[in-house]
Amino acid sequence: MTNPTEFAISVKSEDPKKKEKQEDEKDKEEGSSKPKVVEDGKAKEGGKEGEGEELSEEDLQLKNELEMLVERLKFYRLLSASLRPADSPSSDPGTWGHEYVRHLAAELGDEYTIREEKGDAATPKLPGTIEDLRSLARQCAAFFLGHNAEPDAVDLLEEMEIIRDIAELVDDNTYGRVCQYMIRMVNLLPPPDDVSFLSTAHSIYVKHQKFPEALSIAIRLGNPDLVREDFNAAGDPLMKRQLAFLLARAQIPLEWLHPPSEDPDADADVDFQEEIPEDLLECLSNSRLSQHFREFGKELGVSDAKSLEDVYKSHLDNTRAATSNVDSARGNLAGTFVNAFVNAGFGNDKLMVEADEGNSWIYKNKDHGMMSAAASLGLSLLWDTDVGLSHVDKYTYSAEEHIKAGALFATGILNSGVRTEADAALALLGEFTENKSIPLKTSAIMGLGLAYAGSHREDLLSFLMPHVADDSVSMEISSLAALALGFIFVGSENGDVTGTILQTLMEKAERGDKSLDEKWARFMALGLGLLYLGLQDASDATIETLKVIDHPIAKTAQIIVEACAFAGSGNVLKIQTMLHHCDEHIVPQDKDKKKDGDSKDEKKDEKEQPKEKRDDTFQTFAVLAVALIAMGEDIGAEMSLRQFNHLMHYGEPIIRKSVPLAIGLVSTSNPQLPILDTLSKYSHDNDLAVALNAIFAMGLVGAGTNNARLAQMLRQLAGYYYKEPDCLFMVRIAQGLVHMGKGTIGLNPFFSDRSIMSITTGVGSERFAEVTISLHKPFMHVHPNQRVHVTSKPLDNSVKYQGYICIHYSYTYDNFENGQETVRRTSLYTNVNYARAPHSRVQMSDTPEIQEPYTYVTIEPTQAHTATVIWLHGLGDAGKMMKIPATYLLNATTGLEHIKFIFPTAHTLSIAASRGARMNAWQDAFSFDYESRREDEQGFVDAARRINDIISKEEQTIPSDRILIGGISQGSATALFTALTSARPLAGLFILAGYVSLRRKIKELATSFGKSLSIFWGHGCDDPRLKIGFSSATAKDLASDLGVSFASHAGRLGAPQEVTYAYDDGPSTPAVEETSDDDEPFSDEEISLSDDEEPSTTSVVSSSPDASLANALDVGLLRQASVRFVSYEGLGHWMNDAELVDLIRI
Repeated sequence: MTNPTEFAISVKSEDPKKKEKQEDEKDKEEGSSKPKVVEDGKAKEGGKEGEGEELSEEDLQLKNELEMLVERLKFYRLLSASLRPADSPSSDPGTWGHEYVRHLAAELGDEYTIREEKGDAATPKLPGTIEDLRSLARQCAAFFLGHNAEPDAVDLLEEMEIIRDIAELVDDNTYGRVCQYMIRMVNLLPPPDDVSFLSTAHSIYVKHQKFPEALSIAIRLGNPDLVREDFNAAGDPLMKRQLAFLLARAQIPLEWLHPPSEDPDADADVDFQEEIPEDLLECLSNSRLSQHFREFGKELGVSDAKSLEDVYKSHLDNTRAATSNVDSARGNLAGTFVNAFVNAGFGNDKLMVEADEGNSWIYKNKDHGMMSAAASLGLSLLWDTDVGLSHVDKYTYSAEEHIKAGALFATGILNSGVRTEADAALALLGEFTENKSIPLKTSAIMGLGLAYAGSHREDLLSFLMPHVADDSVSMEISSLAALALGFIFVGSENGDVTGTILQTLMEKAERGDKSLDEKWARFMALGLGLLYLGLQDASDATIETLKVIDHPIAKTAQIIVEACAFAGSGNVLKIQTMLHHCDEHIVPQDKDKKKDGDSKDEKKDEKEQPKEKRDDTFQTFAVLAVALIAMGEDIGAEMSLRQFNHLMHYGEPIIRKSVPLAIGLVSTSNPQLPILDTLSKYSHDNDLAVALNAIFAMGLVGAGTNNARLAQMLRQLAGYYYKEPDCLFMVRIAQGLVHMGKGTIGLNPFFSDRSIMSITTGVGSERFAEVTISLHKPFMHVHPNQRVHVTSKPLDNSVKYQGYICIHYSYTYDNFENGQETVRRTSLYTNVNYARAPHSRVQMSDTPEIQEPYTYVTIEPTQAHTATVIWLHGLGDAGKMMKIPATYLLNATTGLEHIKFIFPTAHTLSIAASRGARMNAWQDAFSFDYESRREDEQGFVDAARRINDIISKEEQTIPSDRILIGGISQGSATALFTALTSARPLAGLFILAGYVSLRRKIKELATSFGKSLSIFWGHGCDDPRLKIGFSSATAKDLASDLGVSFASHAGRLGAPQEVTYAYDDGPSTPAVEETSDDDEPFSDEEISLSDDEEPSTTSVVSSSPDASLANALDVGLLRQASVRFVSYEGLGHWMNDAELVDLIRI
């Protein structure tokens, strides 16, 4: 029998009523009294509310005794436990009833907190120890678990800091509810309690052999040992396959499943793959993902390819007369993205995969548009490493650099998330990481990053790491290599990569390298942040190191690293930290240096010198960081939306433009109506940057959902912004995202009931936001060789914009006049400031109009030079771009080896129809109404004079009748005017998507040599700028004015029918002649008419495939006066392979 412990509890025996009366009497003696407040007809003393009706003296005494009894409960329980013998079991507290246990549990928590703060030694008079408290808590928890009060049991044990003990208390009936409650509470707990909860839930699931649930938690914890143990613990083969699919979905590196090897030199990867069964290896490698995905699409009935019109649904929009943008470079680029997004993974789109040979969508683009189109093959053929590689491989041998670069990038996209034994991505892309070509090198680097994202492959370090630390390469190469390493080693905290990136940043900052001011430096910071994705406090050392770097990029990098580390955690403290960054008011650096004692001269100099504005880019990423951190927890996400609303109203412009993107990240692939309404409002904001980001955010919110309401909103935005090409382009991108994978592929990084965040999908979300931030400024369309004048104040009736343009983008300057798009442009861009005036010219450099001869590029003949072709580009283009179709001509046929090709580039002019925008043009365009516009006659004369200078130079080596001239669009009109007014004989003229300039003066301006020309006129039936009917009639009128024969043909893509007209100072009755029904576009006979002769036939050179332009030049066919008009189905305002082949065969 243990000795009794002396313990005394003080009990208050005073009656509360007596005490209250004594206090009242004391107040009266002191001359003061508490004020009485009358409320609801009852007097309440002391300004405090009463507790309802007054209690009698007996009731108050009973209430007081009950309160004291509750206060004594825990002490009595501990005292009774201490008085019991050591071998005597303690009584079950549950025998006293449920309410008693609840009150006891509440008191236990308070008592534990007091003792933890003061310690057991500070409370010697109280019975029991902390361990006694915990023992009693376990008994209460067991009672709660047995009476359907699992949350109470979890809360009690967490308060007593013994949550791990609950694993021994749960049984088959209670473990499920306990684990569910604990997992849902994780986002509301601070570290390290959140990890403790997950670990406890994991041990409970393992104990009850719930391996899929246990593996999900192990993935969430990012613990390779737990992942390996859970995967190997399952004995059922079907269960193990299920676990393999789960690991593959989360993109867990196979290296995590390797058993610990005693021999460090052994090849663990090979040994492991030899041991694992083949069926499990297929599941882990996602090798059949493409097959399963397409079967899934077939079950849903969405396997058929969708066209662009199926997405745009322009036939439902009656708000404007003409909004066709499909043939512009920007429209084609948007179509490339939309087609890839919508048909992603199905491998059957009509534009790229199943397009006819030579009619691929790639060739309807130029420069980086070609690169994007080729790269889109990777998304269309996503995960199909068997058939997909054969489709992409043929483009890797292209002579066009951009096509080849796009094919390399497509190889990386196609292999993303799929691991094959052949390791094709590394074999195909590895060698190009050292290529001298910048597009090829960047495509190979990013292709490797996408193909091996999340793989943690150490063997890839040798391909990418040297580029990060190499000072001789550009910041673009260095940053993209760092970003690719971030993709590959995401969430790994790889020390080698981290050290290399930090060292590079520090060295560049120390020597004042200006490359850190480029936007590419942000991608390097993002690559560093991805290494710590989801690792939370593990990033502390890296953040402290970044604080040492004395450059604005360091603060941006700190925010990016911290945001990535806590992405999806819902950490409230980190969200508050990011909001504090948003509160900072950025002022010029020298503003605070001003002193009262400064002299007037100093003040004058200070006013004259502009103040340098501090870099505020970090605030943009702070806004995105709030979204990234809050996106994993519903309550936090809802609260963040309120904060975004405040930032939108009171934030700086750089913060406002980021808010829509942040909203899109918080609710990615989750189109909630309030969010859609908010973004719809922001999409009409006066700030173009805010509107653009809001439109893109709408695409993120609805990505892969096929949401009908959102699709309707975007169609309405397409009508609203039909005159704003930048916004219209972004609307198309958003439409493609909404219908991504025909509703089967989303962008939300969370899966498995939102309990696991896929780190590779999280990479994509952050990459999306980063790219959009880099392109946050309004697009500016300026020729790359033109110097832009920075205006100190806006023009009259204008709005000032800051233009920040990403290099390596191809798009058009689309200005709409009477519903028509106007100018095709493809170029490189840089940082510019410009003033945009709605009704006046854009102010450019005051350099006078260039009076020099045209510059040009050439393709020299490989044999003796005997003929020349002069090829003029279209409005806003450049001569070098015409080398692409010419190269196709040279590769498609033989017999052109002795022909020299010349591609002049027009001067840069201000185009009136485009509000004064400057671009390469042969002459000014006052309007884009080709039927009734005023022509720049002097411009045609000046252009013809300069082109004749080129012809004269060529005439020094070959006769002029061996020179063929032609062009496309405005270039063809210029070539036509030059040829018709020529004072020397020419070999002929070709017009592609062209028109007749100065139509009313052609008859009087044409020389005898011009009237003897043979003219080939090719035109697309789907040309949105120059309608086929107008062009055909114009060509017919031209033949009439020249007094030559006219022949109209449907071309290789249409019905083989030719209509021939004879003219004698005017059109006569048409004579229709049927050609053969074979595949040849033209018959072997041509109608040749003179003024006095009846139609007769003469033999001409055969139009067999061996015939070429050289044959025509040799026999003088092109010198036979005629106008041959050929139309092509499916062709817009450009050229295609069929047209070029026909040009050769004529």
